[in-house]
Amino acid sequence: MKCPHCGRKITGKLTLCPFCGESTGSGGFDDAGTGQAADFSGGDFDPEPVQTFRKPRERSGKMIPVLISLCAVPAIVLIVLLVLFNRGPVETPLPVFAASTGHSERVDEGRGILLNELLVIPSEETTRKQLEEMLEPLGGAPVSYFPEMNQYQVRFNTDTREELDQCRTALLGKGGILRADYNLLLTVRG
Repeated sequence: MKCPHCGRKITGKLTLCPFCGESTGSGGFDDAGTGQAADFSGGDFDPEPVQTFRKPRERSGKMIPVLISLCAVPAIVLIVLLVLFNRGPVETPLPVFAASTGHSERVDEGRGILLNELLVIPSEETTRKQLEEMLEPLGGAPVSYFPEMNQYQVRFNTDTREELDQCRTALLGKGGILRADYNLLLTVRG
């Protein structure tokens, strides 16, 4: 006998197809048409398990954006973290001009020298950090920067021209410094 639904051969007298689980419509009679009920007591009947066949689920286009967002969000977070934590130390920008303080010594009519400042031009290879390391033992620190000339206004803890000259000589003796000049005060009469 064949199942009217799946078309597979069924042995024995069955009301349900062992393959698709649908009714065979045979009313429990055997396939020989004798009208006798099938005898399953002999133990020689070993029906195959009922298999169910599911229709494949239709895929919607909704999964692709979900997968992209699951990959994109961690990648963006990783990039932001790398940018934030790989910046290195941030240097505080120096002002373009710092008001001069301290004593001055008159050089000639209308000009004077600040006794605690030098204008320093480092070489192109010398970084601000390296310059600060050179100035620290001399008691100096940059207070402003003129980018057009790559020139720093450097302030020292000095009160006399001799002390300032010692700092100037020591600074020029170090590698990486091209010039170290006095910071002049000009008097304008009007």
